[in-house]
Amino acid sequence: MTSAREVVMPEKTVFPEELVQAPTPKAGLVVEGLTVVTASAGAPVVQDISFEVPPGQVLGLVGESGSGKSTVGVALLGLARSGLRIASGHVWVDSVDMLSLEGRSLQHARGRLVAYVRKIPRSV
Repeated sequence: MTSAREVVMPEKTVFPEELVQAPTPKAGLVVEGLTVVTASAGAPVVQDISFEVPPGQVLGLVGESGSGKSTVGVALLGLARSGLRIASGHVWVDSVDMLSLEGRSLQHARGRLVAYVRKIPRSV
């Protein structure tokens, strides 16, 4: 059984050549200057978010309803919710720059390198 402080990682996953690697290796999760804005007006929803989660560690985002926790979580996948866009920043997952990926490279990284589990699963 895995404790809350341990993360069991699969053996090394190989990704296509087109994945963009960080200039210097960044193990774990590194978020620098992440800003998500409204698509229409460019008003910041979350601004200049930075944090690091070393391999094997766990981080919990805590805040009031509407504070941007889920917006940050979705941005880790290189996504923004409807009406929003990622304006700036970097999200590296094991040195892969998630915000620079597009198309098949991004699809390949999602679920293999990083995944998002909703806090309230959709009912069927």
